[in-house]
Amino acid sequence: MKLFGHNQTTSSREINRIGRKLFKTKWLGALAADEIPNPLRDKSYTIINLDTRASGLGGSHWVARYTEGDNRAYYDSYARAISTILPYAHARARDTDLTPNVNDQEKRGVNSKSCGQRSMATLLIARDFGMEAFMQM
Repeated sequence: MKLFGHNQTTSSREINRIGRKLFKTKWLGALAADEIPNPLRDKSYTIINLDTRASGLGGSHWVARYTEGDNRAYYDSYARAISTILPYAHARARDTDLTPNVNDQEKRGVNSKSCGQRSMATLLIARDFGMEAFMQM
């Protein structure tokens, strides 16, 4: 299923269109860092930009948040600790087990534009296989 159709920067409008299609009522949106909503009681899916709406910067990097009950986990395609890049994250937030791969990071580079697509892909893994699989990303 081809949803994005490109490997360029992904807009919040595009991510929201695809997120609503894939996750229905459990999709909370593609949002700025200062707009992170409370998760649903069961499962919920969100993609968050590290920039705040107030900054007016237009967005810098997307990360995924998957919640299952009281568990909140985040995925960053650069494998950085969520507490260092997203100070608005909940105190109980957990990082995925992604270990940076030097070769993969060199391919993506600091100007990579696939973080929105990568975040959506990890949320699909969470939807289909649950928290344990998401945490292994």
